[in-house]
Amino acid sequence: MGFNFSPKLTYYILGAGKIGARFYNILLANNIPESNIIIWDTHPDRVKGFENKSKIIPTPSPTELNAFDLSSCILYITVYAHDVSADLYLRFKDSGFQDIVYKRSFFSSLFIKECAEMESVHADPYDLFTCFTCPSRRHAEFASCSIFDSRYGPSKGEFSSNPIVFDTVGLLVTTSCNLTCIGCNHLRDKFEPAHNVTYNAVDLVTSLRNLSQSVDFIRSLVIVGGESFLHKELAYIISECKTISNIGYIQIITNGGILPIDPFVFEELKDPRVIVEISGYGSNISLKNQAKRDELIEILKKQQIMFRYDEATSWIDFGGFEFRDYSPSEVELIYRNCCFVSNDILDGRLYKCSRSAYGRHTNLISSSDTDSLDLKELPLLPINVRRQRVQDFIDMIPSTCQYCDGTNPKLIPAGIQASVHSKN
Repeated sequence: MGFNFSPKLTYYILGAGKIGARFYNILLANNIPESNIIIWDTHPDRVKGFENKSKIIPTPSPTELNAFDLSSCILYITVYAHDVSADLYLRFKDSGFQDIVYKRSFFSSLFIKECAEMESVHADPYDLFTCFTCPSRRHAEFASCSIFDSRYGPSKGEFSSNPIVFDTVGLLVTTSCNLTCIGCNHLRDKFEPAHNVTYNAVDLVTSLRNLSQSVDFIRSLVIVGGESFLHKELAYIISECKTISNIGYIQIITNGGILPIDPFVFEELKDPRVIVEISGYGSNISLKNQAKRDELIEILKKQQIMFRYDEATSWIDFGGFEFRDYSPSEVELIYRNCCFVSNDILDGRLYKCSRSAYGRHTNLISSSDTDSLDLKELPLLPINVRRQRVQDFIDMIPSTCQYCDGTNPKLIPAGIQASVHSKN
């Protein structure tokens, strides 16, 4: 490939997640010796995306960096969150690194260029899994990929003159879950029994159709809960979502602790436009849930269903739900730097993120209806008014950010259980 990487340099990769793994493979493809690549991660023993896990070592502290030769080297920070990457940049700059790359726009451009070069040589060089792990088309990057759009875009391949495109939309099918993780992005540790609701399958699909008919393209639809596999009509939901032509692909998120009772769920998951992501939390969940998760993985392998196992070791701590009293510029900064704007549908309304949706659901956040879009109302409006409503939602900076610290370097362990669900 025609990338300007020098075999004379040492390449440090900080972060062994999706971005780090793909960047590592690009370096190898550009004839960078493995001995010239050093990979750091906070929890190297839990990394799943690297074939050669022996390459990954614990991230050194500033004092430990004294043992490293920082001359003729480049540090690539492949952490996804903007604020966390910026914080790490400053930390390692102060520790002696002179050449540091940390902005996701670099990796987005690099990955798109890689695919373009591969496409010029091979007719079918990549698959959905490659696109799924690519950060170039994620919401927070505010970038798009013409290769992805041409392959998975609307069936006619046409966009309006002023296209409305969502990089991701979440369909929250149930608030119930088999886990109660402390710090859950869906606020499961804050739930009371009355908060557990499983939504009508027809209503869920109708809300999604109302949105899809008002936009040009939804690049990825994320079906999630709670625990998505708890919904008894999940097969129907997936089947109906697959008929919506302007959805690129469908991602199902599960913690793996629940096996679908309906065998037709697995039939729907075999579709080449569907991918399952299993969020694992190591030993922080019960032995029973760990066993179910392993059983699910074996079923997916046996049935050749596309999946990715992602063992989360830590989560961002977004803080409590008190009103922050940020200035307008501070609210905008919180929103623009956020990497969790997931555009979630909950009970017929579209919210900017799950914290906003579930904050309203649990009454922890007292944001007004202006923070969300009523999807039940859209079909009653002329198409031009519908599209403008959706565009206004996209452009809106939500007041919910007043109840959040935003993405930041503060981390908490992932998957720690707050209730009896955690007992072995």
